[in-house]
Amino acid sequence: MGSGLYADSAVGAAVATGDGEEIMRVCLSFLVVEKIREGLPPALACQAGIKRLKEVVEEGRKGGRKGGMHEALTVAVLAMDKEGRVGAASTLGEMNVHRGRPAFPYVVWREGEGEAWVEEADDKGTD
Repeated sequence: MGSGLYADSAVGAAVATGDGEEIMRVCLSFLVVEKIREGLPPALACQAGIKRLKEVVEEGRKGGRKGGMHEALTVAVLAMDKEGRVGAASTLGEMNVHRGRPAFPYVVWREGEGEAWVEEADDKGTD
């Protein structure tokens, strides 16, 4: 198991995918779970994690240094709190398209709700 997963049964869990070097750089999944612990709902916790990741990469680019391993960040993070609420955010958006998509698709399924459905997370996050 890579560094992209973190779970705390008292709080919730988060999983990240994409540029692994950048995910490890900020302990993204751990950071998101800690934001949930502080009281943020999963969607806002994911947005806060992506915001911090972008800040760290941008700080590294100041002074002409390469801020990250990649020209464009391709990272998504999904989280669920202990109540089962989900949220997601990514670095993708209209100005950062990956594989022809401006958002990261993921599937949600809840017991008792019948079918699964697809949602998408971009640099604005999810509700």
